[in-house]
Amino acid sequence: MFWSIKKYTAKVRVRSSSGRCLGRRTSINSRAYLNEFMKIGVLTFHNALNVGAVLQAYALQTYLITIGHEVEFIDYQPNGRPRTLRDFIGKGPRATLRKWEDLYWTWHYTSKERFNPSLSIGAECYRSIDELEAQPPRFDAYIAGSDQIWNFGKSRRFDRAYFLDFGDTSIRRIAYAASIGQNEILSEDKEAFSEGLKRFNAVSVRERSSVPLIAAVAEEPGQIEQMCDPTFLLTQEQFESIEQKPSDLSDYIVSYLLPHYEMTQELVNATHFVAEELSSEIINLRNPNTCYRLAGVPNQIVTPQKWLGYFKHAKFTVCCSFHAVVFSLIYHKPFIIISPYKNNRIISLLSEVGLSDRCVYSYDVLQIRALIASEIDWACVDDYFSAERARADLFLTNALG
Repeated sequence: MFWSIKKYTAKVRVRSSSGRCLGRRTSINSRAYLNEFMKIGVLTFHNALNVGAVLQAYALQTYLITIGHEVEFIDYQPNGRPRTLRDFIGKGPRATLRKWEDLYWTWHYTSKERFNPSLSIGAECYRSIDELEAQPPRFDAYIAGSDQIWNFGKSRRFDRAYFLDFGDTSIRRIAYAASIGQNEILSEDKEAFSEGLKRFNAVSVRERSSVPLIAAVAEEPGQIEQMCDPTFLLTQEQFESIEQKPSDLSDYIVSYLLPHYEMTQELVNATHFVAEELSSEIINLRNPNTCYRLAGVPNQIVTPQKWLGYFKHAKFTVCCSFHAVVFSLIYHKPFIIISPYKNNRIISLLSEVGLSDRCVYSYDVLQIRALIASEIDWACVDDYFSAERARADLFLTNALG
């Protein structure tokens, strides 16, 4: 029998309502605890060609291993929508060529090179909830999450698999930092949500704004907690252990831009302005199909390991993505966020560390120049991450029993 004993003391920097750091206050929320060795099966979007999805999965896996458990991802890959002619042909020759380029990289990372080589994935592949029910994976505990596994919008139907509706009822079931990815639960899904939540021994969601939404359909609303994204659970040094350094370490900024078509030109202008102000080149990182291309600069579709390397050695980052913001904070990279609207996930995170002003909602040269010149209090950022790790550690320890 394997036991793990840990003790935590969180030192937290306290901020005023204006976001100014007021100094350290030591919060001792520590206790010794025992964790019996368990085999844990995790159900999340482990197979997505999306850097954020893979890195959050890797972080949860690594954290659970460090506290003494054996971890494996349940290889659930439900059948997606069939491809149509629109997936292959764009509005013109250039757009069609870009689609084929993305299709090539999709093929490359599914057939030639694993996009997620750091993940331990089960040998059995399940294509439906029926297959999971017929031959459920055997573990001592199941964890659902993180990522937007509960985001059932117009393009994705409700799926009981992400509520762990399979396997013996004696198996512990935990939702860790599950996200609904929107500001409401569809009315037609509320009853199914309510039934699904009953199966869990512990439930946590990623966004603070999701707590009342989930609580409203839960049988025990007081048991719903907010927990940090799994990427918060690891330190910079732990991510450095898998990163791959880029071959060219000249001065560059990284851009990682989700397509906001209503302000495409603002994204382009802001990125080039930052590069000019810092006398640096631009490396634009992309996922196939999901990130904006920048003309005239290197557009790199790389593995999460190489993506981390580009972030680690960047001079500055320009981004629209939650996980790009997270890794800017982890790696202490000055950054700005360009977005046409307030992203709840990003605003919630930045407000905790007093950096809400780094969101730019239009191409404002004076504002961007001021942000480039401004200093970030990285000690406050690190203290916040430490406190969140301690909270998550306590939640998972209690949830796993």
